Amino acid sequence: MADAQALVTVWLHVAPEREEEFNAWYNTEHIVFGARVPGVLRVRRFQSVDGGTPNFAAVWELKDPGVPSTPAFRAAVETPWTHWTRTHYTRVMRGIYRPR
Repeated sequence: MADAQALVTVWLHVAPEREEEFNAWYNTEHIVFGARVPGVLRVRRFQSVDGGTPNFAAVWELKDPGVPSTPAFRAAVETPWTHWTRTHYTRVMRGIYRPR
């Protein structure tokens, strides 16, 4: 996306027995709430096609690398459902990147 001045990438591992619940949270709350935050341009989610670990990845395209530290972003991604869901997955890696 031409306007993206930062990416947040997240790699997650979710146990197979928790995937349905994880997908429901990510698709109906996490992406929906996050996409409404000023400065979030797009969120895309991916699942491993070869059964590898981690089995999920997400890419958040942002107008500015500071977006994740804003009160609006934190409020969108720090919900009760988020806190409960975090007990059922492992965040393998997260990073904020800017174009060079």
